[in-house]
Amino acid sequence: MLILLGVVFSAVVFRYVVQSPIPWSFEVSRYLNIWLVFLGMYYLEKDDEFLKVDYFISFLPTHFQKWLKLFTGILVIIVEFLLIFQGFIFVYKISGQKTAALRIPMWIAYVSCPIGMMFMSKISISKLIQYIKSFS
Repeated sequence: MLILLGVVFSAVVFRYVVQSPIPWSFEVSRYLNIWLVFLGMYYLEKDDEFLKVDYFISFLPTHFQKWLKLFTGILVIIVEFLLIFQGFIFVYKISGQKTAALRIPMWIAYVSCPIGMMFMSKISISKLIQYIKSFS
């Protein structure tokens, strides 16, 4: 986050004060932001801080709430595995491309999706196992 902040701040200073923009700053900030989103999702899931809309669920009987939580936990893991699989397919398809300004491989930026989802699925699976153990 600090690196992203430093790059964006430097880009603004160079563009408006020095009158010479940094050509690679937009690209670096974009790819750092992509990585921050997927790693941030992991930290939110780990601390159970993801935004949830559970207002209507609270009106259901407790028995249904338990089964719904189990179902959504399984569904989340399935979606995470699909994103891992499709993410690696996408990374493979763009493996020969390079970024415009930095000329680094594009896969470095976009492998953040499957890696982030791997971290998320690890947390989701462990939470689901704990929930199943406490399910009664």
